[in-house]
Amino acid sequence: MEPPGIQVVSIAGFLDSADDEGLVVLRARFSEAGFGVMRYEWPGIWSRSREGQDAYRFSAALQEVATLAASAPTVLIGHSLGARVALHVAARVASVRAVIALCPSVASAPFAEEAEAWQRDGRIRSSRVDPVDRTARSFTVPVAFLEDVLAAGVPPIPDVPTLCVVGERDTRTTMEMVSQWRRGNDRVSIVSAACAHRFWEDGLATEIADISVGFVLALES
Repeated sequence: MEPPGIQVVSIAGFLDSADDEGLVVLRARFSEAGFGVMRYEWPGIWSRSREGQDAYRFSAALQEVATLAASAPTVLIGHSLGARVALHVAARVASVRAVIALCPSVASAPFAEEAEAWQRDGRIRSSRVDPVDRTARSFTVPVAFLEDVLAAGVPPIPDVPTLCVVGERDTRTTMEMVSQWRRGNDRVSIVSAACAHRFWEDGLATEIADISVGFVLALES
C-alpha cells in the first residue's frame, strides 16, 4: 500500500493515552514512511479540551473514529480497547483499508479483571501517570461504560487485511482468545511478541512499529 493519500489513525486502550510511548513511536514510524498520521484521544479523559469523565463512552469513540475514517482512505491502529474500536469501525466504514490490532480486546466478556468490582460498586477507580507531564491522574469510571462496551457486541472480523499482535505474556488478551475470535479467517494475520499487554513497557515499541509499517507497505493498494 503506497503512503500518498492514506491516513493512519491511532487509538489508545482503556484509560491509556495517545501520548503513551507505544503509540507515539508508531505514529513517528508511519510518518517517516510517508503516511499522514492522526491521534485519536478518547473524550473526557486525557484531552484537556474535553474534560469531564461523563463523556468517556465507548459509543462516543465509535462515532468519532468512524467520522475520522470516513474522511479519507484509512489504516486504523488500536491498542487493547482501542483495537476493539478499530475493528468495529472497519466493519462499518468503507474507506478503512486495513486494521492493526495490538493486544486487541476481542473477548465477549472484556474487563475480566475489573468486572466484579464494576458490578459490585457501580464504578471502578483507577490511576495512570500522564505520559507528558508525569503527574498521577485518578479516574472513576461508572459501570455504564462497561455496559456500553457490551452493548456493541464482540467486534466483527472486518473485510480488510487485519494484523493482530499478541503478547506472549499478555493475560488480558491471549493467543487463544484471538485465535478463537479469528475463526480461521485468512484476512486476519496473527503474530506473537515477547511482551505483556502494554508492549512499550517491555521495550518493544520500535519493533512493533516496524512490524506494523511493514505489514501496511506490503499490502496491495
